[in-house]
Amino acid sequence: MRRKLYAFVTLFGISLTLTLLFATTVFVDHIFASKGTESKFDRAIFAHTLRMTKRKTEDQSNNPFSYRFVRDYAYKMKTPELVAAYSGANLTNDLVYAYRNGKREPLTMRFTDGNYWQLVDLEFLEGRGYTLDEIEKDDKIVILDRKSREIYFNGEPCVGKTVQLKGVPFRVMGVVENVDAIRFSAYSNIWLPFTHTKHQEWGYFGHLQIAFLAHQQSDISKIQEEFADKLAKLDFSGTHFDSAYAKPKPATMDVWEKHDIYADSLGQFMEIEDVPYLLFGTVILMYLFLPGLNLISLNSTRIMERFPEIGARKSFGATTKHLAIQFMIENIMITLLGALIAGAATFIIIYLINDSGIFFNSQIAPGSRSFIVGIGSALILAILSGVTPSLKLAKTPIVKTLKNSTK
Repeated sequence: MRRKLYAFVTLFGISLTLTLLFATTVFVDHIFASKGTESKFDRAIFAHTLRMTKRKTEDQSNNPFSYRFVRDYAYKMKTPELVAAYSGANLTNDLVYAYRNGKREPLTMRFTDGNYWQLVDLEFLEGRGYTLDEIEKDDKIVILDRKSREIYFNGEPCVGKTVQLKGVPFRVMGVVENVDAIRFSAYSNIWLPFTHTKHQEWGYFGHLQIAFLAHQQSDISKIQEEFADKLAKLDFSGTHFDSAYAKPKPATMDVWEKHDIYADSLGQFMEIEDVPYLLFGTVILMYLFLPGLNLISLNSTRIMERFPEIGARKSFGATTKHLAIQFMIENIMITLLGALIAGAATFIIIYLINDSGIFFNSQIAPGSRSFIVGIGSALILAILSGVTPSLKLAKTPIVKTLKNSTK
């Protein structure tokens, strides 16, 4: 009975640990994978902030890019297939409020150029995106998502109709399906030409982020080199700065890029260039290390209950190697059983999260990559957590195992 209890506790502990691991794997894949509206992002890099410095005094300023910088430098680059500029979907500053059934609804606005619609794969329910030519004409045009259309037009077709945004009339040019809030570069409720922003620009500083779409992934380093050459040729007249730094980075680190100012500053202090990657790698290692310690503890407790068996088998000639292999195989089997339970629990958790709607427009779906990574991590943890206790107990002297079995 006692052994059955230990087996149950071990299986429960393994399942709980792997459920946490599997759920995190699904969430990480959902956040960082290039899919859906960001299907092209596996060959794109992004520059979020420009850091300008005066070498003599070490004065620094970090801000997004101005349209002047985008027009005079970024658009003129030869290597990228596409250069797009857009504002961040700021959840506090770029809000407009609409009213439905007496309830105030906050809607997020994003300001973009015409190339933006070739960068993101938004699903148009009606109409189309605007172009650079239409922006230069200063047309008051707007793109809505399905939620905004429901609020302003009760869900009826609205292309060509007018909507008031902060007291200014805009003509609806298109309507897109609601965008997952996790898609940082695509999410918004309302999209407007960047010429209609209220944000001020100072020289090369403004409110825009820049995306560079490469013809193929191998061109990314070439784009970074060309961008660095553009920065080296900046005209600093009219400013008190004399150098500039910004490095476009892959979309997979888009979450970290929201803290690009701090990461770059920390990297400069530590003389490490890609601090976000270092921090992310450290988090992943810690996340695997802690469950590994937990499983080692559980397996050690489970195997210690088998001291009598170990002593008896050793007295009949069983070798340390045979015992260690047996314990390792058993550990892998029970870990895989725990993985099956954890997989089922993960699906239930994801279903409940999707049904609750706690994430704006997000429908998390476990993919094959999440499954492969999850099972692979489970096997790695099974092997790592089984090696130490298996070898330790297999090497335990016969006298000690028999002595412990009499307690």
